[in-house]
Amino acid sequence: MAEPLEVFPLPLGPLQANCFVVVQGQTGLVIDPGDEAHVLIAAFGELGFPPAAVLVTHGHFDHFGGVAPLAAHFGIPVYVGEADAGQMADGGLDLFVGDVLFQGSIGRTDLPGGNTDQLLNSIAGLVRRFPPDAVVHCGHGPDTSLGRELALNPFLSPLRYDPEHHW
Repeated sequence: MAEPLEVFPLPLGPLQANCFVVVQGQTGLVIDPGDEAHVLIAAFGELGFPPAAVLVTHGHFDHFGGVAPLAAHFGIPVYVGEADAGQMADGGLDLFVGDVLFQGSIGRTDLPGGNTDQLLNSIAGLVRRFPPDAVVHCGHGPDTSLGRELALNPFLSPLRYDPEHHW
């Protein structure tokens, strides 16, 4: 029987962006180390093993500020989508969903590269792919579920009526 997957949220930095330490057995992964790399280094010191990699959900500075010191300290790879790699290289423009979906809200589309239709299509894809009780680990704030957000989130009202639509 596989060991359970454990998820530890750590709100880090001045914007309290959620970093997640994901552990299964003696393997760990860091998602969105926005700041305070020393906290993550100490956490893995207590766990007794290094993280295998860093995953960055998107290129906003509050989600990747701790990437370089963490990757350098442990000598581990960093994974980020191609579209956001350039933002990280430039210092940034400002199921783990980053800043796509929050409890009661959605990600910002008023920043450079933001696109409301693309954001709603991404969320619609999540709704089609995962069950309503799927846990959503948000980039900021508390966890939620897809079903809760589909039922209560005012920004998702178009999806309540037409989840198959493509904006």
